[in-house]
Amino acid sequence: GIERLELHQRMAKIFNTKLKIFGLILLLLSTLAIDKTTYAWFYYNLRPGVVALSQRVPLYIPSKMGRAFRDMGYEAPTSNQPTVKFVQNQVNYPRAPYNTEVIQSKKLPNVILLMSDALRADMLNPEVMPKTFAFANKQAMLFKKHYSVSNGTTQGIFGLFYGLPSHYMDYFSKGAVNPILFESLIARDYNFKIFGSRDLGWLGTEEVVFFKVRQFIEDELDPNSIISDQMVTEKALSVLNEQVNAEKPLFLMTFYDSTHLAHFKKEDYQKFKPNNPSLIFNPANAEDREQGFNEYRNSVNFVDHQFGQILDKLEQSGLLKNSIVLITSDHGSEKYEHGHWGHASAFTNEQLQVPMVLYVPENSQQPQVVSRITSHLDVPATILELIGDPFKKELHTIGQSLLDDTSREYIIADGLANRVLIDEQYKIDYTPFEGIAYYKVTDDKDQEVEDKDKIIAEYTPKILKMFSDLGRFIK
Repeated sequence: GIERLELHQRMAKIFNTKLKIFGLILLLLSTLAIDKTTYAWFYYNLRPGVVALSQRVPLYIPSKMGRAFRDMGYEAPTSNQPTVKFVQNQVNYPRAPYNTEVIQSKKLPNVILLMSDALRADMLNPEVMPKTFAFANKQAMLFKKHYSVSNGTTQGIFGLFYGLPSHYMDYFSKGAVNPILFESLIARDYNFKIFGSRDLGWLGTEEVVFFKVRQFIEDELDPNSIISDQMVTEKALSVLNEQVNAEKPLFLMTFYDSTHLAHFKKEDYQKFKPNNPSLIFNPANAEDREQGFNEYRNSVNFVDHQFGQILDKLEQSGLLKNSIVLITSDHGSEKYEHGHWGHASAFTNEQLQVPMVLYVPENSQQPQVVSRITSHLDVPATILELIGDPFKKELHTIGQSLLDDTSREYIIADGLANRVLIDEQYKIDYTPFEGIAYYKVTDDKDQEVEDKDKIIAEYTPKILKMFSDLGRFIK
């Protein structure tokens, strides 16, 4: 009787502890939801004072829900407030007027952009991503040291389409500018099809990246909602069927979310085991880490199958002969290699490095593995070069074409507060706070270095040049 009583007491204690943890998590999530929704509402209603206040809160993560509010029937107000107009006048993008008059001398290629959320670079291997790996090594360029511009979705997508650090988002979101990449494709009468299994207007990308092509987006907020990655693939395959006899060139983008899910449980994709982490997940626990990582690899294996279906369709239909194909991600996903789980928490290789596969029809007989540093900063210049747009890259990006093997001094990654200079040897992570500069220096493997002050002194010219890059497109 005493043993049973003690057992009941222990079970009750465990239950009460878990109940308290659940209650705390619920409270935190509720507080977070209220905070983000309130900020998004003020932003939507053009309350610059609130926006300015948020920028003074260290590490505060803003949110924007413009499409959701519009779908609920709320009309966006118009405003001529001086604060908004002042920020608009600061935008200097592009640095010269873009000429939309096109003299076309060749048949334009389709542009196919295949993306999956939180897909880190080292997953592109024959075990986890056999279909994509085979495609890359057979007929494409595989970039082995490619970085996103940030460790977050919104910032990563911004950098991919603008070829600029996400630092510019705060200016561009109020300046009503459009990526030159989209301006170029629109001027050449491309047919746009953009499919995502999550909201592609996440945290404001609809307003700052996709606002001129938003009518071509179908995602989870669309009236005919795309609610799964399989539906994204089905939509893409249908478009490719129609494209075989189409006159206009196609810009097709797919964005998959399975690799970003907290739990991935598709029965047909359980290659990596054990893979069943508990709801109370502790990444400091080796068993939890193993199961969580296997679950992640299974999700990547599933997305690889989605990529493979589209690549097969392109090849079988003959469209591949006149299509540029890029395969990449918005950011990576660390699995506690450096004490973090997921992303948006550090600028480690696992969170910043993403796959980059580039297929160019005329180079398909010469597959290539590229080991130099490349970046999402380079994507707009690459596509403009391949479609024959002569607009100078210096006027709209700080990147260079992925086809340009000229050595570069550095690339830039950034987040809400940090600015990170990356070259072949080091990462220099700069964080301003209340007028003081904080620096963290690691090597290219994310290991802290001993002679940090000496390296910072040596790199001062590069750091100053980075600051110039961060202001080049602001008056």
